[in-house]
Amino acid sequence: MEIGKGRQHARLENIEPVIFLVGDPRAWRIEDRRLAHDLRARALEPVIEPLEVRIAWPEVAFIANDWRHSESWPPPGTVQQKFYLTGDGRLSADGPDGEARRYRYDPNRPIPTLGGRNMLIESGPRDQRPVQALPNYGLSYRSEVLDHDITIAGSVDVTLHIQSNCRDTDFVAKLVELQADSSAMLLMDGVVRAMYRDAAARPQPLAPDQVYPLTIHLGDIHHTFIAGSRLQVDITSSNFPRRVRNTNSGNAILANDTAADIHIASNAVHHRAGQPSFLVLPVLPVSPRKLG
Repeated sequence: MEIGKGRQHARLENIEPVIFLVGDPRAWRIEDRRLAHDLRARALEPVIEPLEVRIAWPEVAFIANDWRHSESWPPPGTVQQKFYLTGDGRLSADGPDGEARRYRYDPNRPIPTLGGRNMLIESGPRDQRPVQALPNYGLSYRSEVLDHDITIAGSVDVTLHIQSNCRDTDFVAKLVELQADSSAMLLMDGVVRAMYRDAAARPQPLAPDQVYPLTIHLGDIHHTFIAGSRLQVDITSSNFPRRVRNTNSGNAILANDTAADIHIASNAVHHRAGQPSFLVLPVLPVSPRKLG
């Protein structure tokens, strides 16, 4: 049993299932009176010592009852590893390389949402091939076929050096597992509105002859890329309707834009040594399962 102390929630874990109790502890409805009393008392008592957090997650996807435990997140031993986006569409650990790649983004034809962390539309890992086949989808970058499993645990970020002919536009990054059967399963995604690439600063419109760095935070994850699959990063400029389409107008409030404010963007991702674009993965060393 694991119980977290705090005024807003407590957690009871007894192998399976895991129960999360949320809200005011005095409003919890728990049939076992002794358990209810203990949980409420521990959740409402003042926290004098630092809260101990114990985290559990599956070791490998689709393997039941195979769990790892950690006292912290990300787990100890996690190593930040860069995979560079290159001008020929590769994901490479060898370093930045190649010329810029460009794509067209038309707000009149936004790329539709297909899976992801959604509430009111279809969610979860979904094969991205139907949207990747659309005209002007964006860019894809792929690693070599993995000869062993790679487990990641922690925060994932994509840093890009970008350019656009519009004063503002969006950059969407997707982390995808390209499986051996060619299915492209979405794991996570994130977006940055270019004009607000520096959250601590005032809006900064883009100049067409300038290259700018920005970082897209995709969130936290624990996942194992299976030997025989590939890592893939997709870069596009829309994910509609999950994300409101950017009209590329440069106006602060996009909801006020009319058809006359819509601009078609020519967006670019740069790859040279002085303007690198890269994926950062939190790689967790484990005993690898090798291909073959």
